Amino acid sequence: MRQMLSAKRTELFIGLLAMGVAMLTSSLSHDYNEQMLKYLMIIARLQFVATCVLLFGILKAHQQHKDKCMLFWLLTTPCLFFGLIFYGISRWYYWRILSSVITVSIYWLAAIAVLYMLIIMYNHYVALTLGPIEAVAAPPETEPTKEQLAKLNGQV
Repeated sequence: MRQMLSAKRTELFIGLLAMGVAMLTSSLSHDYNEQMLKYLMIIARLQFVATCVLLFGILKAHQQHKDKCMLFWLLTTPCLFFGLIFYGISRWYYWRILSSVITVSIYWLAAIAVLYMLIIMYNHYVALTLGPIEAVAAPPETEPTKEQLAKLNGQV
């Protein structure tokens, strides 16, 4: 089971899934405002390039350059997140409340999924650059001696 959840496979899956979300949202918006469609297409193309760089970094790049490829993906994916948020807001119509709520919810759920993927990839990036994060053990608690207690009480 652990083999299926390796860091490399998780990074590949998240990169491809984010690219799929970008391509899907840009293809679903063909009947809408041309200006917003331009922005979504730019974001989709940017996400495509970032995912290609990420895939190269994971599969082929030297270990020394893997973090830079991942950083490029981490810097471009928030564009997709904010694009989904703004596109969801722009699809709100007061005269079609139910349709608007459903549409906005779908785009915002996609944005939340992208944000969750971004957080996972950031944790992988931190582990790659700084090494695995180990829990810091709390210092052992010691009982104060009689002299320390006496000092605290002002008796000495």
